[in-house]
Amino acid sequence: HRFPDHHPHLPWEAFLSRCDLAMPQVYWVKGDPARDLQASWEEYQRRWPHLPYVPIGAAYGEGDWSASPDEITRFLQKARALNLPAVSFWSWQNARNDPDNPFWSGTQLWEAIAAFRWPIEVTPTPVRERPVWVVAPLGLKFRSQPSTDDAYWLDRIVFTPGTQLTALGDPTPPDARTYRWQRVRAPDGREGWVAYGIGDEVYLSDQAPEAREERERPVWVVAPLGLKFRSQPSTHDAFWIDQTVFLPGTQLTALGDPTPADARTYRWQRVRAPDGREGWVAYSIGREVYLSDRPPEAPPVERPKPERTVWVTAPLGLKFRRQPIVSNRYWIDEIVFLPGTKLTALGTPTPKDAQGYRWQRVRAPDGREGWVAYSWGDEVYLSDRRPRTRARVRPPEGPERTVWVTATAGLKLRRQPSTDDTFWIRQIVLPPGTRLTAIGDPTSPDSLGYRWQYVRTAEGRKGWVAYSFGDEVYLSSQPPAPSVIREPAERTETVWSTVWLNLRAAPSTVGRRLWTVADGIPLTVLEDPEKAAAKVGVEGEWLRVRTPSLKEGYVAAWLVQADRPPDTRQPVRQVPPGESPYLFGIHDPYDRGLFAGSGKTGWVLFTEAVGANPRGAGGNRTQYYDWSRAGFGVIARLNFGYESSGTIPDPPLYDAFAATCARWVERSMDPNDPRHGCHIWIIGNEMNNPREWPGNQNGVGGREITPQNYARCFNRVYAAIKAVQPNAIVCPGAVDPYYGPGSDCGRWFREMLAYIVALDGIALHAYTHGTDPDLITSRETFQGAPLSWQYYHFYAYRTFMEMIPGRWRHVPVFITETDQVQPWADVNSGWVRRAYAEVHRWNQTPHHQQIRALLLYRWSRLDRWWIEGKRGVIEDFKAALRRDYRWRR
Repeated sequence: HRFPDHHPHLPWEAFLSRCDLAMPQVYWVKGDPARDLQASWEEYQRRWPHLPYVPIGAAYGEGDWSASPDEITRFLQKARALNLPAVSFWSWQNARNDPDNPFWSGTQLWEAIAAFRWPIEVTPTPVRERPVWVVAPLGLKFRSQPSTDDAYWLDRIVFTPGTQLTALGDPTPPDARTYRWQRVRAPDGREGWVAYGIGDEVYLSDQAPEAREERERPVWVVAPLGLKFRSQPSTHDAFWIDQTVFLPGTQLTALGDPTPADARTYRWQRVRAPDGREGWVAYSIGREVYLSDRPPEAPPVERPKPERTVWVTAPLGLKFRRQPIVSNRYWIDEIVFLPGTKLTALGTPTPKDAQGYRWQRVRAPDGREGWVAYSWGDEVYLSDRRPRTRARVRPPEGPERTVWVTATAGLKLRRQPSTDDTFWIRQIVLPPGTRLTAIGDPTSPDSLGYRWQYVRTAEGRKGWVAYSFGDEVYLSSQPPAPSVIREPAERTETVWSTVWLNLRAAPSTVGRRLWTVADGIPLTVLEDPEKAAAKVGVEGEWLRVRTPSLKEGYVAAWLVQADRPPDTRQPVRQVPPGESPYLFGIHDPYDRGLFAGSGKTGWVLFTEAVGANPRGAGGNRTQYYDWSRAGFGVIARLNFGYESSGTIPDPPLYDAFAATCARWVERSMDPNDPRHGCHIWIIGNEMNNPREWPGNQNGVGGREITPQNYARCFNRVYAAIKAVQPNAIVCPGAVDPYYGPGSDCGRWFREMLAYIVALDGIALHAYTHGTDPDLITSRETFQGAPLSWQYYHFYAYRTFMEMIPGRWRHVPVFITETDQVQPWADVNSGWVRRAYAEVHRWNQTPHHQQIRALLLYRWSRLDRWWIEGKRGVIEDFKAALRRDYRWRR
C-alpha cells in the first residue's frame, strides 16, 4: 500500500524485513499523482530508508475514473525529481486497447509511458564506499536489518574492536532510540547493518587503528576455576566455543597484547589453544589477572589429592558437574545427589568464585569424578559426618491388609518415611478413596509426630505414606462411603496427569516425545469415551489426548486419573481491597476515566527500582492506596534496578535486597488501614533474558541469573515480605516467553519453580509478533531448537500454564505484560478485545487454573510501547470493557 500508516494492523515490519525493495501501489484514484507519490515516498523513507523505493503507478481505468496520459506524465516527472531508480505501472493489458475504459480505450496510456524520456545515464546515485574500523569497546553485532532486535542478528557475529569494514553509503538519521545505523560489507563479502552510534557515542571510525605487531608468547592459566574459550572477547556464552574450559595450569599461546579494559573492566587476550584453534580468553578483570608468563611451579594435576568421605546435606541435593560452574551445560547426565548421599571428596574446596560459590571435586558412588557445590555464602552443602536423619528405613515385613485413603487432600507416595519431598515418588498423590495394600505395621511417631505406613498400590508400586499425624489418621481399614470410592468411570472424556507426563507421537514409550505436562493437568480424551474409561490406570495402555495448550498426542494411561469432581467454581463478585474481580488492566498508572460508565474496575501495575539499601527504601503508599481505595487491583513489581543494574542483584547482595523489599512493603502500608494498598508483589522481571542481568550492555555480557540463583534470591525476599505482610501474594518474576538463544525459557521456568520453596502466585508475559488480531489464536511455533515447542504468538501463555506443577495449580496467575512486540498501532482493530476474549475462554474452561489479570503494556511514554493518547487502542480497550470477563473461584 502507498500509505502504510493507514493500515497499522498489517505486519509491515515482519513482511518488509524479508524484502530487498519496496514496490507500493501508488494508484491516485481521483487524486493527484505527484502529491500521492511524494507522500508515499516520504512515509517509506521515514520507516524503511534502507529499502530501494520503486512505485507502481496507475495505467488503467475503472468505473467513472481513469488515469490520463497527463497524470501518467506528471507521475513519472515526480519519480525523476525524487531520483527514484525505476517505476512500474498496472497494467500492460489495461494500458493498451482496453474496451472497458470509457475515457482512454486506445493506446494513449501506453504511449504516455513509452514517450517519457528516462535517460539511461540517469541512474541511482552510486553508493559511496569507504573503509571504516570498529571502535565500540564491546564490538558490534552484524545485523540483517537496522534494528536492536536480536532476531536480525546474523549468525551471532560480532565485529571486534579494530575490525575493518566497508561502509556503504551514509549513516541513517537517528531512530526513536537515538541509534544511527550504517550499512556495511563484512570482510567475507556479506552485507548487513551495524550500529553507527547512539546519541553522541560513535562506534565506527574513518581512521585505522595504529598497527601493532602481533607477538606470540607462551602463557599459563592461573584462574582458579579455569577460563572459557570464546570466539569473541565477550562474557556472553553465545560465544563460548564448544563449552571448552582451559583448566588451571593449561599452556596457551598468546597472540599480541591484551585489549584495554572494557566497560566491565575485563581485558581480553587472543590465544592459540593446544589443538591449534584460535579464540579469546579473559586476561583479567580489574586487578585480578588470569594468565601468567611463568609456568606453575607444580602442575595441579601432579599434586596429591587427599581423600575423605563426605555426605550431602543440601536440602534439595547437589547437581553433579563436569566443571565447577553454575551452568547446566556441565550437568552430568542430570544426576542429583540426594541428601544423605555418600561421596569421596578429592582435595580441598576451591576459594569462593564471583557468585559466592565454593566447589568440591568428588568421586561418585559409581566411580565417576566431577564437581559439586561445597557451599554458597555461609551455607555449607557437604558434611564430614553422616547425617542421622537420612538413614534409609528398611521396608518392613509382616502381614498384609487392605486399607483406604481417607486424607482429604490425598497422600503422597514416598521412598522414605519422611516429609521431605526429595523422597516423593514421581510426584504421585493417592486421592481419597484409593485402595492400598498395607505391609506390616505403622511406625512409631517420628520427631514431628508422623507415623508412617509401607504400602503397595494397585499398580504394584511400593512406598511409604503418612499413616497419621497426631490424632488425625489418614488410612482406614473400612472402605469409605460409596460417594468417594474410586470406581472405574463408564465414560471418560477428561483425564488428569498424576505425574509430569510425556506426550508422545505414537502410543509407545519409544514414541517421539512431543511435549511434557505437569502433574494435575486436565487432558481432553480424543477417542471413544467408553473405551478410554477401560484403559485408565491399566499398565501398557495409551490414550490419545489434547492438552490445554492444544498439543495432541499419546499419554500413558496408567499415569492418569479420571475421577475428579465437577468444576463448580463461579465468577467472583467480591474481592479483598487491592484486588479486582475483572481481567482488565494496564501496566503503569493510567487514566481511570477509561472505566467510566462501565460499572467495572481493573488492575494497575507499578514497577519500582528499590536497590539494596534498606535504609533508603521509600515505599509508594500514596499511589497504592489511591488506586486501592478506588476499587482497583494493585500489583507492584520490585526490581533491584533496570538495564545494566540487573533486575535482581549479584548473589552477595541477596540478603540486602530481600531486606530492602520488605522495608519497601512495610513503608507502603498504612497501619491505620492495613486492608487497602498493595499486597501483590512480583520480584524481578524476565530474569532469563541477558538484558536483565547485572552488568549487561544492551543484552551483551552481564553476569548470568541462573534459575537456581534466582530461586535463592526469591526465597529470601518471600520470607522477608511475609514477615511484615503475612497476607501478601508474592510472585516470582515473569520469564521472557520467547527467549531461546543459548537457553530454553521453558526449562528455565521449570527449574526456577523446582528450587522455590513457597510462592503465592505466578506472573507470565505473552505477546503477538504483529498487529493482526488473528495472531491471538495463532498456533504458529518457532521453527528451530531450543524453542520448537513454543508458540510464536499469544498462545505462549498456554504452554507455561501447563508447566506449573500440581502443588501450585491453585495459586492465581497474572499476565502482567501483553503487546504486539512492535509499537502499538493507533487503530481499533479488535486486537485488545480478542486478547481478553481468549483469556476469558481459558478461565471458563472447566478445571483450568485461573488467570486473574491481563495487563496491556504499557500506558506511559517511557518506551516505544506506550498507549497514552492512542485513541484507536483506547477505544478497543473500552469495547472489551463491555464484556463481563471475571475470573472464577
